[in-house]
Amino acid sequence: MEAVVEHRDVTALARGLRRMLESKRLIVRRMIGLGLTEPTGTGQLLTRLADGPARIGDVAQMFRCHMSVSSRLVAELSEHGLVTRVADPLDGRSHLVQITDAGRDYLRRYNAEVGRLVDAALAGWSDTDFEQLVSGLGRLNDGLEQALEDVPVPV
Repeated sequence: MEAVVEHRDVTALARGLRRMLESKRLIVRRMIGLGLTEPTGTGQLLTRLADGPARIGDVAQMFRCHMSVSSRLVAELSEHGLVTRVADPLDGRSHLVQITDAGRDYLRRYNAEVGRLVDAALAGWSDTDFEQLVSGLGRLNDGLEQALEDVPVPV
């Protein structure tokens, strides 16, 4: 006899995630007011590039999008002076995308503002509550990535 798997009611969690996405939209509006008006994904990409240059294919893989989408994002950020393309030292036919000094400055200002907002939101939380949140978000993200492994990345 097969075991019956009971699914949790995730309505409250889904509602909470929708609220978090709405908060992200409000954060974007706040960033616009601060002159941080670059395209969606800028902070995520610049954070990755702060660790070192990447190929367009790596960017596409990171965003799980088609290479043409990642190319457009890189082109737009390049127009804003936040990234630049450089020759790949291992393959002269290819290019790498790297963060510029202006991109590092943008990322510093962006992270500082997000840090201020999160600090304000977590005011009064205990260290234990904070650690549980970080742990829970990590587990949720790991689980979602695993559940979405079979979703093909556009080529």
